[in-house]
Amino acid sequence: METKEQIRKLVHARRGQAASTDLTRDSEIIFRKIQRMDEYIMAGSIYAYMDFQNEVMTRAFIARALGDGKRVAIPKVKDGTMEFRYIDSLRQVEGGTLGIMEPTEETDRADSETALMIVPGVAFDPMCHRIGYGGGYYDRYLTDHPNHITVAVAFDFQIFDEVPHEKYDVSPLYLFTESRRFRKKKPIGVFK
Repeated sequence: METKEQIRKLVHARRGQAASTDLTRDSEIIFRKIQRMDEYIMAGSIYAYMDFQNEVMTRAFIARALGDGKRVAIPKVKDGTMEFRYIDSLRQVEGGTLGIMEPTEETDRADSETALMIVPGVAFDPMCHRIGYGGGYYDRYLTDHPNHITVAVAFDFQIFDEVPHEKYDVSPLYLFTESRRFRKKKPIGVFK
């Protein structure tokens, strides 16, 4: 099995080679599936990340969630800790940690412990094990806030047969790609 760092380098190269039109189309496919989930329909709050460097694109999804009347929060890193803050518009974001867009200081701290959370990652396997970017922000946050309904999103080229994982790694409950979906511990199905 490859190491986490080897997998990160491989996926980074794949993302760099992907056509932006394909990434946009596949991101839309992924989020259309999520918006049909009962968990999305019933959610009052959605926690989502701001995409960066050819990740699954979240901005259109965030705008749609706001249009659906959801309270939407995005992460902000302060003093090495990640917190979520509510936004009313994508105009309430600015450059933040590592150049990733974050909510402005004027936004309110999010307080839902049961929000539907969209989780980013570098690589996943069919058992929903996740390799993040190496900072541990999501693992720490989800350990402290375990009641979120977690939905990871990735492109098909980010799925491996198996990825290395540790006991402190927190796996999402669901994982969606443009052609597949998985649930923690067992695959749910394949979409044609």
